[in-house]
Amino acid sequence: MAMAYSGSGSICYAGVCLIHPRFGEVVEVSETKTKMQSFFEEELKKLVDDKFLLRSGALGISEETAGFTLVESLSGSYTGPFGLPMEIVRKYLKEWELV
Repeated sequence: MAMAYSGSGSICYAGVCLIHPRFGEVVEVSETKTKMQSFFEEELKKLVDDKFLLRSGALGISEETAGFTLVESLSGSYTGPFGLPMEIVRKYLKEWELV
């Protein structure tokens, strides 16, 4: 599966629903576009470790994983692929004057 990402891109969507008793409910979706460098199976095998194997989507793109070294570009939400797009959370915390 990881080899399928070589030289290609993918899009990850992450949804957020925030509920506040005074401000109500908001629902938003973040988008992250990732482009991977071209790589060979031999390179990939050298990068495989326990953290690498536990990632969804075959390649982890956080800086603590081997997959990060294969990223060519990333646009959109940086935190969305990890499960919670913090830029959306922060936007509403600021808007609601909670931070």
